[in-house]
Amino acid sequence: NGVVRNSFLGAGAVVDGLVEGSVIFPDVVVGKDAVVYNSVVMNGNRIAPRAQLFRTLALPFAAEATKNAYNIGENCSIGQKHSAATNFDHSSQIREGLTVLGLDVEVPRGLTVSAGCLLGAGVNAQAFKGIKEVRKGTTVRWNTDQ
Repeated sequence: NGVVRNSFLGAGAVVDGLVEGSVIFPDVVVGKDAVVYNSVVMNGNRIAPRAQLFRTLALPFAAEATKNAYNIGENCSIGQKHSAATNFDHSSQIREGLTVLGLDVEVPRGLTVSAGCLLGAGVNAQAFKGIKEVRKGTTVRWNTDQ
């Protein structure tokens, strides 16, 4: 039901939003009215309705979750369409506006993750309690379960 332009879709990917200039791996869901632009979204990620990913590398989501649960929440904004941001901690790897979501990352509804950010493996939605924005170039490594 979605729109796909200049992109590659893996088997079993479901797109109900807009995917442009991106690579979508198998078993990825892009919810209604979500936007994925110039990004790579690897296996198992579930992008909720009205979420936006720009210039983002989302590593696989393999954690246990129900089929209708989203690990990238509604109305999230991740990355930016045009940015030259560099990550403060990993400036030679994460630069030119790239945003990276590590393995099994959960992004809560409504969170803004700016360009050049790194959310480390296993960071869950509880880690962002009370936070509305992850500022440009920031690295988030911790998880409340650890």
